[in-house]
Amino acid sequence: MAVIPDFVEMGVQIWNSAQHLNDLPKLMAKYKGKLMFEGGWNGSGRCACVDATMDEIMEEADRCLDQYAGFGNFALFPIIMNERGNAIFVGDKRLDKMVAHWHEHARL
Repeated sequence: MAVIPDFVEMGVQIWNSAQHLNDLPKLMAKYKGKLMFEGGWNGSGRCACVDATMDEIMEEADRCLDQYAGFGNFALFPIIMNERGNAIFVGDKRLDKMVAHWHEHARL
């Protein structure tokens, strides 16, 4: 978090991958209109595991919706692993359902 002011001063426009362990809501509010945040997903939690259930994935999606979606400067980057790798790159039915849920509920 300490380097974010420097990023903004240097002209950085997007922070990938913004980690959920940072106070993202505070930073999003402070830098709205100046910095886009991509990430936010708990990539070290159960929701990212190969055997994560839809309930675990949806719980994390809802946490991200509740904490980040209202700021208007957030792009979700979910990490859901399967046998072939990260679902965002290799596909996964669980990801499809989560993305549909996100689009349905992330209206500002």
